[in-house]
Amino acid sequence: MMLQLLYEVKRQVDADASTARSRPLGPDDLIRELQDCMIDLSRQFEKMSSKGFMQKIRFAHMEKDIQKTVEKASRMNGFLNSWLTLDIKQTTKAIDDGVKALNNHAEEEMINGKIDRIVEHYAPVSFSEKHGNVVQQRQDGTGQWFLESVEFQDWMQSVGGAMWCSGAPGAGKTVIASTAIEYLRDRVRESGDGRLAFLYCDYRQRQDQKASMMLGNIWAQLFRQRGPSATEVEQLFGEIVARFDFKPSRTQIINMIRDELTNGTPGQIYIVVDALDECADENERNGFIDSLRSLQPLVNILVTSRTTHFDNAGFTDVRAFRFIPTNEDMSTYINARIRESKKMSGYIQRKPELEGDIRRLVIERANGM
Repeated sequence: MMLQLLYEVKRQVDADASTARSRPLGPDDLIRELQDCMIDLSRQFEKMSSKGFMQKIRFAHMEKDIQKTVEKASRMNGFLNSWLTLDIKQTTKAIDDGVKALNNHAEEEMINGKIDRIVEHYAPVSFSEKHGNVVQQRQDGTGQWFLESVEFQDWMQSVGGAMWCSGAPGAGKTVIASTAIEYLRDRVRESGDGRLAFLYCDYRQRQDQKASMMLGNIWAQLFRQRGPSATEVEQLFGEIVARFDFKPSRTQIINMIRDELTNGTPGQIYIVVDALDECADENERNGFIDSLRSLQPLVNILVTSRTTHFDNAGFTDVRAFRFIPTNEDMSTYINARIRESKKMSGYIQRKPELEGDIRRLVIERANGM
C-alpha cells in the first residue's frame, strides 16, 4: 500500500511522465528517470561550455531549466531511497516470517515425533496395516445390508449402546467389521467431532492381546485423534522418558481412557473390536470385556465374535446380531474371484452358462457360513 502511494505521488509531481505511462513506476523506472536527469544536466552544461558574453546569456536563459532538472533529479533520488527503504522492510519482514514458519514447522515435527513415541509406548501394536489389508480384500458393494440394518443404525445413533455381532467361521465378520470401521470413520470425519478406535484380535498374536495392551491401544488412538496440546505432550513424554520401563495396569489405563472421554472433544465415541473370541486367554478376554463395560455409557461398543456370549458380555443397552452372508454379497464375491482367475475366465468365455452354475453351487454349499 505504501509503495503504491509513492507511485501516485510521483505521478502527481511529474505530470508529463504520469500521463505517458499506464502502469505504476518501479525501481528500474526510477533509476532510468534519475539517469535521464543526469544526462539532461550534462547536455545543458555542455551547451554552456563557450566563454564570454554568449555564455552569460545562455546561463541566464537556461538557469530555470537547469534548476528544474536538478529538482527533478532530487525528487527521483528521494523516491528511489524511499522505495529501497520500503523494499528492505518488506524483505526483512518476509525473512522474519519465513524463519517463524520454519521454527513452527520444526516445533510441530518435534511434537508429532513425541506423540508417536507416546503412542508406541502405550500401543506397541498398530492395527492400521491389518485394517488396510482387510479393506483391500473387501469387494465393493458388499456389507451394505449390514450398514443399512435397523440394528446397526439404532446402535450407531444410541448413547453408549453396545452391539454384539456373532457368526460362524467364514461368515465374513472381519470384512463386515472393516466395513463398519470405514463407515464410522467417514461419519466422524464429516461431523467434525467424535472419535473412533478399533482392534483386530488374532489367535496368532496372543502375546499382544493382554487386556492392558488392548486398552492402551484404544487410549492411544483416542489420544492422537484429539490432538493434545504441546504442554500435555511434553508432560507425558517426560513421564515416559523418566520411567521408560513402566507399564500401566488395566485399572490405570481405564482411568486414562475415562479422562480422555470426559475431557476430550465432544461427540460420540465408537469402539469396534473384531474377533474377540480369538483373544485366547479367557482371563484376559474377560478382563477386557469388564473394562469395556465399565466405560458405558461414554462409548458405543461394537464386538464381533464366532459365538454369542451367554449374556452378551453383560453390556447395557445391547443389541444382538447374527451374521449370515446374503446371496447378493456372495454373488459379488464369486464374480470377482472368477474375473481374477484367468483360467476360470477362459472356461466361462467358452461356456458362459458355467458362471451361473458355479455361483449357484457355491451359494448352496456355503449354507450361510
